[in-house]
Amino acid sequence: MPINFSSEANKYLYLPNNNQQIARYIDLSKFLSLIQSKTIFFNKLSNFEDKYEGTLTPLSLDDLENAIRSCKSTNSYLLSNPSIDTENYYKKRIIAEKKMYKLSRETVYVSCWNKIENESYALWKIYAGLNQGIMIKSNVERIIQAFAGADEDIEISEVKYIDFKKEKINIGNIYHPLVHKNIPYSYEDEIRLLFQPFNNQNGEIPNLEKVCEDHRLIGGKSIKIDINLLIEEIIVSPFAPYWFFEIVKNIVDKYDLKINVQYSEFV
Repeated sequence: MPINFSSEANKYLYLPNNNQQIARYIDLSKFLSLIQSKTIFFNKLSNFEDKYEGTLTPLSLDDLENAIRSCKSTNSYLLSNPSIDTENYYKKRIIAEKKMYKLSRETVYVSCWNKIENESYALWKIYAGLNQGIMIKSNVERIIQAFAGADEDIEISEVKYIDFKKEKINIGNIYHPLVHKNIPYSYEDEIRLLFQPFNNQNGEIPNLEKVCEDHRLIGGKSIKIDINLLIEEIIVSPFAPYWFFEIVKNIVDKYDLKINVQYSEFV
């Protein structure tokens, strides 16, 4: 189904403007995969190198523990079972809640894009390789149109960057940890697409342990898109030799894509 800007999840997300320019910096192998398969690969969140991806900050974990313990006077289960070991009960609740956030990293798939005003040397180097890199230019409106024929339920959000040592992420929903990153990654200026296979429309709470086991060996998810709607322009790395530029142009011609290919004017 298309990206839904009116879903319940969106009140927890940071929705970008439709005219926001975005890009992905990729190498030739990923470009070929995109063109040949006509799909976007969503990587599992737990595969990312950032160990804080999808987690709560230490201060937020403290808030979570305090919130659970503060319910003591209104907890109907404890009130009706006065013989229960209260401290042991809350320890188990706290462990279970923290485990839920950890498990969510195994059941969320992400496609990362970058906001662009100008090209970034760092992004060319990190994600594309300086001499054989390709930048896919698009915008949010194109992304929405490109996924219109997808079967999956996809969300979109800007990423907010915070100091994980000093700041908090709001607790009480599973989305905020997915759209906040540690401030050292702020150079990415990311917009991300999110796919959660347990999403549904009937409000049922998934058994995350069961979902996690089902997806334990799955590294990612490929979701179909319309290439011509997705890509506004293809930019070849300014550090790439001319023969590489010609290869990219030949690939575009071979697959009959109506997309402009040009050298970067970065340098």
